[in-house]
This record gives sequence, structure tokens and C-alpha cells, in this order.
Amino acid sequence: MGRVFVSNESNTSNRSNKTNRYEIDITKKLYVTDTGPLDPTCTCMTCVQFSRAYLYHLFHVKELLGYRLATIHNVHVMHNLVSTIRKSLVDGTLDVLRYSFIQ
Repeated sequence: MGRVFVSNESNTSNRSNKTNRYEIDITKKLYVTDTGPLDPTCTCMTCVQFSRAYLYHLFHVKELLGYRLATIHNVHVMHNLVSTIRKSLVDGTLDVLRYSFIQ
């Protein structure tokens, strides 16, 4: 529905809202001319090849490709997050990782 996960550093639209600081709504007008990737720190196919403005356009015209690209990105982000959690469990640093998310 237009929500995509991003790192806290790349999310400038929700700085005041702590509950949604790891996601953006790509259907908002502020992304009409944003030529940057969804998340500059992400290495997924969507972020490497497409801009926020293009994804905004796809959602605006209800093109199914927009939903697919957002899903590819979100699954990639979740996969990386779970891998990071798994690694921190093995290393015994889960509290440090948890603290970095709630700040």
C-alpha cells in the first residue's frame, strides 16, 4: 500500500514521529521529484535501479510493478534484519542491537 522500510538515516520525512522512523509512505507528494533510491544503504535491485520518484509514479498510476518493486525491497530489508539479529544472538550482542533500534 505504499509503505517501504528504510534505514533511520535515510528517512528524513518522519524525524518527529518515532513510531514510523523505519518506514516511508512512497505515495506522498514529497517524493514526486526525489531522484534518490528508496534507501541509499540498501543493495536490493529496487534501490539500485529505481528512484523514489519512479516508485511514486508507479503507485500513483496504480501500476502493479510498483507493488512488486516495493515488495522486493521490503523482503530484502527483512531478510537483512533477521540475518543481523541471528548474528547478534550468536555473538551475544542482542541488547546492543536492540538499543540501536530504540534510539
